[in-house]
Amino acid sequence: MSEAERELSWRHERGSTRLLLGSGAFERLLAERSRHLDRAPLLLVDESVLEGHRERIDSIAGTWSGAAVVAVPGGERAKCFAELERVLEACAERKLPRDGVLIAIGGGACTDLAGLAAALWMRGVAWLAVPTTLLALVDASVGGKTAINLGAAKNLVGTFHAPQQVALDPSFLVTLPRAELRSGLAEVVKAALLSADDSFAELERFDPETELRSSRWLEVIERAVRLKIAVVESDERESGPRRALNLGHTLAHGLEQERGFGALRHGDAVAIGLVAACDFAVARGLFTPAQRARVVALLARFGLPLSPPRDLDVSAVLRALLLDKKIEGGRLRYVLPRGLPAAAPGAVAFVEDVSAAEVERWLYSSIESSSSVSQ
Repeated sequence: MSEAERELSWRHERGSTRLLLGSGAFERLLAERSRHLDRAPLLLVDESVLEGHRERIDSIAGTWSGAAVVAVPGGERAKCFAELERVLEACAERKLPRDGVLIAIGGGACTDLAGLAAALWMRGVAWLAVPTTLLALVDASVGGKTAINLGAAKNLVGTFHAPQQVALDPSFLVTLPRAELRSGLAEVVKAALLSADDSFAELERFDPETELRSSRWLEVIERAVRLKIAVVESDERESGPRRALNLGHTLAHGLEQERGFGALRHGDAVAIGLVAACDFAVARGLFTPAQRARVVALLARFGLPLSPPRDLDVSAVLRALLLDKKIEGGRLRYVLPRGLPAAAPGAVAFVEDVSAAEVERWLYSSIESSSSVSQ
């Protein structure tokens, strides 16, 4: 099968989602859909994508008579009630029917917003996802999670509503700002940490900049997506094994909350969270110092942060952790790595003995260490 014809599928309670991979997957997916849609879809497009890929978007929108394009803010600004209401009002204005389709073209925030709107409009309509950031390609593209944020914490309002189809098209990465590309690499590293094959070792031999236009990028994306599919299919509603995908995210969400959503890139926060998780795992004999060193070295080579901002309000981070969705019975279930590579896809340790005091000590120690190094 050629690159242009590569496909994956992900099974879930509503059936299955078809994923098309490769440069041109975007056009291929929508060309196929245009032959089966009687009504024009509603396209939700990230503002930056609309600016950088205007001709591609206009060409696709022109496939249908009366197709509407709604621009949504980039990043976490899209994940709020005001934007959700605006999208639903657009559905009403365009009289999107029960058999209508929403198409999301943008980063993970755009697809999260579109998926939630699709779940709510007329109690659920179909939607398609065209993730355009590395973070969205390897993470938000699979799993069916949709959500918006509240002031109290991230992703508190949402549901599971899987897209019918997804186009995984790495050609969008060529115009992606390098800071966003770097941020997405944190999720790639996380997926490799959860893999039972040589994915992590392959990343250690990978140069994301010089190989941006090469087929190796597609291989990196496909490995991460296959890992997520394997984990999600075993636990769609996140009642057990799927929680492994939260590796690095517990602390990351607290850091994002403290900075204000969007001020700290999600991948940067995840990178810091991964370092903390490795340290907590080493302290419990789940991970060796040498394995921890490999993770830190790879994150550093990709240009990702290893410690929190020096002006961090540690008490605010700890308060945010208490609202984390992984709190059960008043205790925080922390996800820690166990072995490199993992013994099986998604094999991690779920522990309940990472206390707020231990997190606090780690934060202060990490900030102090980074400050002394920079002096």
